[in-house]
Amino acid sequence: LIKTYLSTIQLCHNLAVNNALNDLLLEEEDLDGLRTSLAKSDKIDCVALAHRLETHELAQFRRLASQLYKMVKMWREAVMM
Repeated sequence: LIKTYLSTIQLCHNLAVNNALNDLLLEEEDLDGLRTSLAKSDKIDCVALAHRLETHELAQFRRLASQLYKMVKMWREAVMM
């Protein structure tokens, strides 16, 4: 129920809402949902999310962390992934 609500109001580009939705998607290991969320919103904390993703057990999430680091031009971290 909360996931639907957060997805709906994500278009308001609120950092707290986007972070809450991304945390929920990460907890559910919903990679496609997380990618969609990142594509919808321009107001996210890329570095904090990438830092959480870089230690994830699934390789796809670590790959997404590398892409987020590239978005914010943190090349060293992106390559280290």
